Amino acid sequence: MRTCISIGVIALCASALHTYSNRPPDAVSRCTAPPTKSTQQGTRVTVQIGIVIQGALVDTGATKTTVPGCIMRTLADRGLARQIGTTRVTMADNSVQQGGRWRTDVWVTTAPNQSTGLMNHEVISIEETQSSMLLGHTTLAALNLLVDPRTKSLIPQPSP
Repeated sequence: MRTCISIGVIALCASALHTYSNRPPDAVSRCTAPPTKSTQQGTRVTVQIGIVIQGALVDTGATKTTVPGCIMRTLADRGLARQIGTTRVTMADNSVQQGGRWRTDVWVTTAPNQSTGLMNHEVISIEETQSSMLLGHTTLAALNLLVDPRTKSLIPQPSP
């Protein structure tokens, strides 16, 4: 039996996390915490990094793409990501925390039945409770995508 819940703007199936993870259930407790109401507005897209994440926030002010650490550990358990190091991450409130550097495939849905992706792309994991996935500038640039502020959607960057 699968039980799916929404965590902020991320939808996860708890049984899939425990079935595919060789870590005890408490290792992914942040991924299965009770949902909270998101007050963030902006462009939201569906992203696939081994699991489908609906409602990832496109943050053109963020340099790197960030993913909750529990999700990246679960992907690593499945062989879909590998940690390549650590880094310091400056958050929007200017606090600094340690983050993990990971390599994984990233696919972004840009229109119904249309996606574009990067193989072996670097993302950053953060351990902040109730964090959601942020699609940062380096991923958008590598995918040659821009945010259309009128439609709040991702569009291909026009050719020069």
